[in-house]
Amino acid sequence: MDKDTILAVLQSEIALAGLLLVFAGFLITKSAGLAAAYKGWLTFLTVVTLLAFLANLGLCFLCVNLLKGSRWGEAYLLSDLEISLGITAFIGVVGLLASA
Repeated sequence: MDKDTILAVLQSEIALAGLLLVFAGFLITKSAGLAAAYKGWLTFLTVVTLLAFLANLGLCFLCVNLLKGSRWGEAYLLSDLEISLGITAFIGVVGLLASA
C-alpha cells in the first residue's frame, strides 16, 4: 500500500476521533440537565460515540504500524476505514433524529 494513502487514512482518523470525542463530551453535558426519559437515548448515543472513538484510535494504531513497516494489516485498512465512516454516519443520523 502506498505511504500517502496510509498517511491520508491516519489524518482522517485522527480528525474523526477528535470530532467524536467533542460530540461525546457535548452529549454527556447535555444529558445532565434532561429528564430521565431522554437520558436513556443520550446515554446510548454517548456509548456508541465512544465506541466509534475507540475504533478510530484502533485504526490510527494500524496506520502507525503500517508506516513502521509492518504489513499485517494492509488488507484491512481501507475496509476498516469504510466501517468507521459507516458507524460515524449512523451516529450522525441518530443524533439528528434524537434532536428533532
